[in-house]
Amino acid sequence: MAPVVAQVALENRDTFAVAKMNIAEGPQTHRKYLVRGHPTYIVFKDGKDVGRIAGVKTKGQLLQNILNAINK
Repeated sequence: MAPVVAQVALENRDTFAVAKMNIAEGPQTHRKYLVRGHPTYIVFKDGKDVGRIAGVKTKGQLLQNILNAINK
């Protein structure tokens, strides 16, 4: 998934930012955001959790899910 996420981030850098976190290195964050599966993408808008995307996605699916979340 990393190449897909990187490509989506690069192609949409003027619309949104992407950050990566290894929850194995920060288990408190894993609990804070109730991450139950991997990969899990949490979409934030204005500092608030506005959407979650779980599981492996195609580039198109990932982008559409992100856009749906930020445009609610």
